[in-house]
Amino acid sequence: LPISVRRRNLSVASSNRPLIASSTRESKITKLRKRSLVSTQVKKEFDVPISVADFHLRNEQLPFAYFFDARLDPSELQESFSKVLKYFPTAGGKLINYQQIRCSPSDSVPISFVDVEMTMQEWLSV
Repeated sequence: LPISVRRRNLSVASSNRPLIASSTRESKITKLRKRSLVSTQVKKEFDVPISVADFHLRNEQLPFAYFFDARLDPSELQESFSKVLKYFPTAGGKLINYQQIRCSPSDSVPISFVDVEMTMQEWLSV
């Protein structure tokens, strides 16, 4: 789900795999600040059938990132993400046999916050 970025206080928030530096050069510019799991707040297990279109697009991934020039408060972002998951718990559910999404009380979605030591323009050119 979300990623956000900023300069010298450039920050990246991601609900996908944490953005960890993959090279020595990158490791000098990124610093993991916080990683946690956000509950979907489901009270009782339920299933949601998927459509034919969902089935045909099952191998498509839509990774995305949000970039911000100003530093955002990770606590506020996590609280907002928690509210989104409360109303859209399928975002944290489990795909069952490409036929349905099972939502259960144990579901959660990872979120990570990373600081990046560069400007927005520098980040976009890397």
